Amino acid sequence: MRYILLIAIFSSFTFDVFADFYADYLIMKNDDEIYSLYIYYWISSDDLSYNFSQANKSKPYDASLDLSLSLAGKEIMSWQLNSRISDPNNPRSVHGVRSISLRNIPRGKFLLRAKKSDGTEYVKKLTVGEKDRNYFIGGPLPLAYGEKVGSSSVSWSEEFRLGQYYLIPNAGAEYFGSNPSIPVYYELQNLPKEGKYFLKKAVLDGARRPLIIDNKEIDYVENKDYAEIDYVDCDNIATGVYYYLLELRDENANLIDKAEKKIYLTNYSVSPSMKNVVTEHMQFEMSEFVLMDEKTLKREFGKLKILLTDFEIEQYKELSLINAKRRALWSYWKNRDPDPKTVINERRVEFDKAVAYADRYFDHGLNSEGWRTERGRIALKYGLPSSREQHSPEGQLNACEVWFYDKLQGGVYFYFVDYYKNNNMILVHSTAYNERYDDGWVQKYRPALDDDQLPSINSLDNNRR
Repeated sequence: MRYILLIAIFSSFTFDVFADFYADYLIMKNDDEIYSLYIYYWISSDDLSYNFSQANKSKPYDASLDLSLSLAGKEIMSWQLNSRISDPNNPRSVHGVRSISLRNIPRGKFLLRAKKSDGTEYVKKLTVGEKDRNYFIGGPLPLAYGEKVGSSSVSWSEEFRLGQYYLIPNAGAEYFGSNPSIPVYYELQNLPKEGKYFLKKAVLDGARRPLIIDNKEIDYVENKDYAEIDYVDCDNIATGVYYYLLELRDENANLIDKAEKKIYLTNYSVSPSMKNVVTEHMQFEMSEFVLMDEKTLKREFGKLKILLTDFEIEQYKELSLINAKRRALWSYWKNRDPDPKTVINERRVEFDKAVAYADRYFDHGLNSEGWRTERGRIALKYGLPSSREQHSPEGQLNACEVWFYDKLQGGVYFYFVDYYKNNNMILVHSTAYNERYDDGWVQKYRPALDDDQLPSINSLDNNRR
């Protein structure tokens, strides 16, 4: 028996929603007729328990994850994944791959256990069936990234090499972004004979209707496996759950083998018309909310409640079932959709842009999520301002910002001051309804504003009266 360990830590990925623990598997054939049970997994760094250590000054925080694989109650192997990062408040993806090489892959339910240092344990079931042991299509394997050996100057560790490719699997099969491209790896192995074969690559929607079909003719040479990374262009595919399908046929159109993989897509740039045949239940089932776990729901509610009424907040807090929470968040956004005829919720797109803007520009100290700050709250509630003035500190005067919304309530101002000098500006005064109002804010918080600015600014306070 031969063991191969591949562990990687990557900080820049397409994921912006972190789940607790993802794992999946693939069976591959080595050049020496040995088969590998290829297990891949990832966990977010904010789901690990990091400890501070002075042994490494550039990355002083370390954490470990104890993993084991068992079959029929018997442990096959165990290992440890170690992660070292510079900032535990900046979430990143921690990836691992484990390959077991055997002449015969046993059938059954493998249990992959991942245990954190605080005792929390994740368990994933990986069911290997008869078809997995006698296949012609290896894959499909969703990737976070992959490239052919020798195609770039990037220095790769040979641990990440699979045949003629370097691969980083996407264990969650989740893809986010504007017009994302989905890379998928597959192999053709052990084909009955040499000759021509026809491979159909297709993307199916949740109702298993084809959206993309690509037929490819392959000249197969015996004892020479065929492998490829297929890049699926999702420019015109809306957010939803899809299937990546492979069908292999011989020259007489006889089906040799087929394989598929479920893909979860969030495309921020597509807004096609919603067909009348799509029911509200189907819309929910096609949304990303149907996949959210408790931790993700809690985070999404934390952001969304900035927009919710008191009644909606209390209503959500009464919910105990996870699917009820998923549907509630989906419904809250649906009710705020300015154009229900389209799949994309334009209000939510703007909201997500405000979240990204706040996280980028308003984070401070140990708070890496800028949307939790007061500037972030205003950006999420009202959108980005029409104008934003920034004033640096001058002597005893504090740094401040002046935001103006020209289309909100006839034109309103928000004033933020870095009163505690920690780069976390607090809202000290606003001319908007139901926001903080303090007519003595200038004397109390001493903003770095010129005297000739104050009269014109304060004269707008009549807007809230």
